Amino acid sequence: MTNNVVILTNFRTGSTSFTLKKAEEYNLPYKGELFSHEKPYSIGWLKASENNNWNIFDVLRIGKEKACYKIMPSHFAKTIKGKTNIDTFQIQTILEHADKVYYLYRRDFKAQIKSWLAVRRDGSFGHTGFITNTARHHRATEAEYTQRLVQLHSGSYGKTKEPYKAIMDPDDPVFHSKTTMSIKSLVRELSENYFVMAEIYKRVPGELVCYEDYFSGDQYNPYNREIKWTGEPEIDQYVDTYNIEGLFK
Repeated sequence: MTNNVVILTNFRTGSTSFTLKKAEEYNLPYKGELFSHEKPYSIGWLKASENNNWNIFDVLRIGKEKACYKIMPSHFAKTIKGKTNIDTFQIQTILEHADKVYYLYRRDFKAQIKSWLAVRRDGSFGHTGFITNTARHHRATEAEYTQRLVQLHSGSYGKTKEPYKAIMDPDDPVFHSKTTMSIKSLVRELSENYFVMAEIYKRVPGELVCYEDYFSGDQYNPYNREIKWTGEPEIDQYVDTYNIEGLFK
């Protein structure tokens, strides 16, 4: 029986839609970014506010709680004496005890970078341009919240009259600051996540899925969004440096 399905992935790979689809396929509760610092979901006997990574792992392993969830390697980043490292041991341990493991990546690294820059700049993570008939409120059950997410990410309930629109300026000072919002920092986060994913992929068997191949044909319903850049951000150096698909070969 498949009770524990995990997707090791990166930001802006269609991971919410993919995880929701897998939750439906395996008839499992959708738990989103279960190991993120935001701890959005309760699981087993743990309330969301009480979760830490090893407690969640114990609930999945010992309590055998049903769950379909996604992991970004940066969820396991630790900073010691000013140096940040990702705890690959924790990630590997979690994946080794799952019933099914997926590795979801995006072939077009340039498009992924631009998408990551845009949503980090304006915080439009939930603005898909799709509508929902489920109100968002603090008393919503997880089932109600999941139903809302399905509609917001699949477009099953239709599109908004106007798409979500945003204009991005590559010369925005935020993108060139010495912060985690700079282009360099945001690209580093994506690339480090991919390096860890490729490393774990060689240790723990799983199904490798490409965003562009999976979300195609009838399976592809693009978000109703229009993001326009006033110019091209200077990211070609990163695109030319990293062959994302090649990391998994």
